[in-house]
Amino acid sequence: MKNTIKFWGAHRWKLCAIALAAVIGFAMIACDADKKTDEGGKKWLGTGSLTITNEQVYTVKQTVTNYVYEKYAGSDKLTSTGGSGDITSGKLTYTVSVPTDANLESLEGDEGYSWFTNWDKVKIEPKTVKTFLFEGAETASDKYVSKSEDKTKISGSSVSGSTESVMYVYVNADVKITGEGKTDTDQDEEGKYTITTKNLSLSLKKGWNAVTLKDTISGTMSDVKFTTSISVNNPNLKWTLSEYDDDYDEDYSWSIPSFNRLRQNIDN
Repeated sequence: MKNTIKFWGAHRWKLCAIALAAVIGFAMIACDADKKTDEGGKKWLGTGSLTITNEQVYTVKQTVTNYVYEKYAGSDKLTSTGGSGDITSGKLTYTVSVPTDANLESLEGDEGYSWFTNWDKVKIEPKTVKTFLFEGAETASDKYVSKSEDKTKISGSSVSGSTESVMYVYVNADVKITGEGKTDTDQDEEGKYTITTKNLSLSLKKGWNAVTLKDTISGTMSDVKFTTSISVNNPNLKWTLSEYDDDYDEDYSWSIPSFNRLRQNIDN
């Protein structure tokens, strides 16, 4: 089972790949002393509680060549620890309180650096900063709701598009994180994967920050290329209710199993 809150060091790109989401705007509220709100995708969401209010939830359906999304009209109880809220008549409301010191995780050392396994020469300044990560919530029906989008498409032998997701990262002080990108290749019975990470440069402010993971996909069915970036950004993506899925690549990204599902659909 996924945890509602994942520490940065334990995350390792673990996102729910079968439901991947689509595009909408939503209002994310960070309730600090000044009642700051996320209007139009603010990157910094204040130092108080993080609250998602009355946001439409979507389900996803896989077609032969891509993913499509439909409004969800049902209700589901959110059961994860670390926050509180529910989905009622298709609308999500959820609050994550300010993390306590006991729930903060260091960015330094094995736990912190494991999250950046796809980058070289990672630097965290200052090294003493601690963090807490919200990426989504579990439900009573054994599903998972998160903010993400999959635009992977297959046309003939060509593949294109992108996968994108937003996480909300709390840090207890301003921090700068840098790293050098690299290129790796992998091969299976279906073909070759080339995964390139762009240079890492994140400047996070004390409090809640919107951090976006994005893979751009190109190439052919037998030789597909993924270009990966992490940025402080808050694009308009849909909140999607998805099934649990452990078929992700721990060393790379959720876009690989996403692409493979479409490829298997074509093969069948």
